[in-house]
Amino acid sequence: MGLFGGSDKSVNKPTKSQKRADKIAEELQAGQLQPGDVKQRLRGPHRPAAARGLVLATLQNKAVIESSVDTSIDELATRELARPIADSLLVNAERFRTLDFEYTTVVEESLVALEQALREIDSVRTGHTTEVLGGGSSELALAAELRDYADSVEGRQQLVAEATADAFEAVPQRLALEAGLDPLETLVEMRSEHANGGAVSIHVEEKELRNAKNASELAIEAEELRKRLTDGVALAGVVALTRGTVTQLGVLTDYDPYDGWSAGI
Repeated sequence: MGLFGGSDKSVNKPTKSQKRADKIAEELQAGQLQPGDVKQRLRGPHRPAAARGLVLATLQNKAVIESSVDTSIDELATRELARPIADSLLVNAERFRTLDFEYTTVVEESLVALEQALREIDSVRTGHTTEVLGGGSSELALAAELRDYADSVEGRQQLVAEATADAFEAVPQRLALEAGLDPLETLVEMRSEHANGGAVSIHVEEKELRNAKNASELAIEAEELRKRLTDGVALAGVVALTRGTVTQLGVLTDYDPYDGWSAGI
């Protein structure tokens, strides 16, 4: 069995997006592709591959995207709800520095955790459609899958997988805050429902939790969820690798792990 209950073959076989990302990284390194070209791809249908390719190239040599760091960060940050994911990961990346984790290690392992989660997107579909549960329900479910995965590994890989799960859960916390609900209490309730086989979504406009499977108006496209998660993790990766510290992020990181997000951000 694979890490999430699928076959080992399905887990180990690279996805089309992974292959595209590897190719983009190789072409950037070889100078066959310019950062400006990747930024254009970040606006196209293969955005997840472009985002991951950007991170992979930066892992190998951050000078490759030196001339376009700021605009690449801005582009990734435009994806709705990608920032809470990135902020949470970056805060944890800074915390891991006290454990002698290098940013490269955190970024590499968070990309592994991301790929594990992306393989499970079908599990949060609303039925025989291209849509998945909205209102933070999908992110919470995928975070739960990641925590199961974390239990199957050890050391730094485990810690970063758990941190990536925390980052996914930053989405329902952010939505709860926007709805005027207590983020931590909402998260606890959503986790409880999920553990009991249910699913609830946050309806921001109505300022309440709803049965996710009956909240069709909150559903989102699976591809949008894929891009959101990828952009969040990629954003954290590019920032960590090129800026080197959370304290240099300026307006990007508004997240405080103890206080949550400031109102109105």
